[in-house]
Amino acid sequence: MSARLEGIILRKKIWHDNDLLLSVFSLSEGRIKLVQPRGFKKTRAELDLFCRSEFIVSDNKDFALIYQTSGLDLFSQIRQDYTLLQAAAEAVQTIEKITSSLQPNPELYQLLLDYLRTFKTGSTAAELTQRKTLWQQNILRSEGIYSGQKISEKSFWQTIEAYRG
Repeated sequence: MSARLEGIILRKKIWHDNDLLLSVFSLSEGRIKLVQPRGFKKTRAELDLFCRSEFIVSDNKDFALIYQTSGLDLFSQIRQDYTLLQAAAEAVQTIEKITSSLQPNPELYQLLLDYLRTFKTGSTAAELTQRKTLWQQNILRSEGIYSGQKISEKSFWQTIEAYRG
């Protein structure tokens, strides 16, 4: 059975010779694994890190096989600026830490998408720090655990850990 889903690529690696294994944060399924057969040989922009793509997939035992993709937001500016690349990688790590596989979270998906859309080439470190803090506040708001006080990286993670247990 095939399905259509939208997702943001969090990680990718070569798997079984030339297949590409993708970790995707999808709108409808949460964090999932997808495989693009022979994907390593056929490099395509819509299969790059941080891209928001639409996938047509077929279920398999451990993962879904990708039959077709189309890029919705390629976020090429992220891969052109090392500072933006670092910020996007930190966002991916945050998503991986606070989500579980196969648990949809459309609000968090939208927050990540909106956050990636704020990345612009030439952004200063101070601007990126301010955007990250706002993004973290929005995550806490979406979980219903934001106290309204100013947060730091440390207090963000303390709040998340206390909430998640």
